[in-house]
Amino acid sequence: MFGNFNCSTRAGGEFNEDAIYYHENLLIVMDAATSLNKLHLTPEGSDGCWLSKYAVAMLAKRLENAETTISDALHEVARELKQQLDAFGYWKNSDSYPSASIMIVRSVDDSVELFSVGDCTAIVEFANERQDMLIHDDAVTMLDNTVIASLIEMQQQNGKPIAELLPQVKEMLVANRNKRNTEDGYWAFDPTGAAIEHGTIHVFPKNEISAVALMSDGFYCISSLKELPDPAQLMHALKQYHADMLIDEIFEKLAADSLFNQYPRFKLKDDASVIYAELF
Repeated sequence: MFGNFNCSTRAGGEFNEDAIYYHENLLIVMDAATSLNKLHLTPEGSDGCWLSKYAVAMLAKRLENAETTISDALHEVARELKQQLDAFGYWKNSDSYPSASIMIVRSVDDSVELFSVGDCTAIVEFANERQDMLIHDDAVTMLDNTVIASLIEMQQQNGKPIAELLPQVKEMLVANRNKRNTEDGYWAFDPTGAAIEHGTIHVFPKNEISAVALMSDGFYCISSLKELPDPAQLMHALKQYHADMLIDEIFEKLAADSLFNQYPRFKLKDDASVIYAELF
């Protein structure tokens, strides 16, 4: 079972579109996003909030049953979310759906299952001398880096702060986001369920694992902000400091870079979530 939790989730803006769940046998981090078409079609503060709130709750309930596979649970949740969206009566196509990156870790019998789709990050710490394992899908990062490179080039040419140049790359960013759930783009969970079979699953013998950490990209950026390139260094930080203290440090560093020049990005602060847990 999991214990000695060190967990936190915090909004970077007006609404927190991340959600977490942690229990003795199940850990979930979901990093949701509202469609860039700016529609607001659900009762929650944002469509991303709606997705993460309900999807995590429904997943947690279904995954209590060890006989339910993670894939089956995700398909069931996707169908239920789709039914709710249809009931709202506004949806015209799946491009308007909110989507999410998900990291799920479950302890079942003598095994630890880890499922990932999207750009959340997991670190697995082994009980023996084996090197810590970093699990991360960099498809979204690679797409974002093309936009960041354009911003840096424009900034170097005209000297304007990157924060002021963001409107000029909006079309590029939207085009990248529209590659969701395509072979030349990236995979993310949404109510179509299209990405589920493109997720990755790892199964570890339980006696080989000593600890795991799951995080959204808004928290994982600490690896560059605090210069912690080695996963073991980040795990050490989670052992030494409460997650809230680490998120404080992330937000303080980003707030101090209000022009986005030191840390080029698309918003001042992203939602940040992390679950650290030891295995017993």
